[in-house]
Amino acid sequence: MRLDGVIFDLDGTLIDSIPDVLNAVNRLLIEEERCAITSKQIRTLVGKGAQFMLEGAFRITGSPIPENEISEHVRRYLCFYEEYPANDTIIYSCVRDILDELHNNKIKMGICSNKPGRMIEIVLSELDLLKYFVARIGGDDFPYPKPDGRHILHVHSLMGVGKRIVYVGDSMIDKMAASDASIPVVLVNYGYEDGEMKNSYDEKVISSFCELPKALLELSNNYHY
Repeated sequence: MRLDGVIFDLDGTLIDSIPDVLNAVNRLLIEEERCAITSKQIRTLVGKGAQFMLEGAFRITGSPIPENEISEHVRRYLCFYEEYPANDTIIYSCVRDILDELHNNKIKMGICSNKPGRMIEIVLSELDLLKYFVARIGGDDFPYPKPDGRHILHVHSLMGVGKRIVYVGDSMIDKMAASDASIPVVLVNYGYEDGEMKNSYDEKVISSFCELPKALLELSNNYHY
């Protein structure tokens, strides 16, 4: 496999964290005397960072968050999330086995997620996944989060590997970021967002993480240097 590294999205790609994220969001909403939202509703809000998600949750349940209160609501949400970061979060099938395989083949791996950076560290540690990733950059760690391709390129620069890399995600945000970074992408179709996914020269779509090695091999064959 002609690859130097693989960079992953986290939520919806490697793990399903919706139950714990939803719990933290609803604790905040209830404290604010609002109705709890559903798993279906939260799935439409994840992927663009905590602030975007909370602004959406407040719009669904009533008046928007006043601009001068946004940072405080994000802080409170993160406090709730840190209390129970991985109680009901699951690792998708085959993920650990495939990460072991890539690690054993000396392919370096990184995380590029719009999740707050501190929560990336906490959740990966709780799930015993931290050891696989040499670089991990969250949406609040970098001034140009996804879908800006510079987010992925920054993770790549921290990994200390060559140019032959692939990005793996689950959403149109991931697809746009990979395209902006001019990096081939594997998209899993079991994640949090529906959208147009297609197999092409630089894009592979898989329905199970177990299919990732084959997709990476196909994309790696496109690198001729």
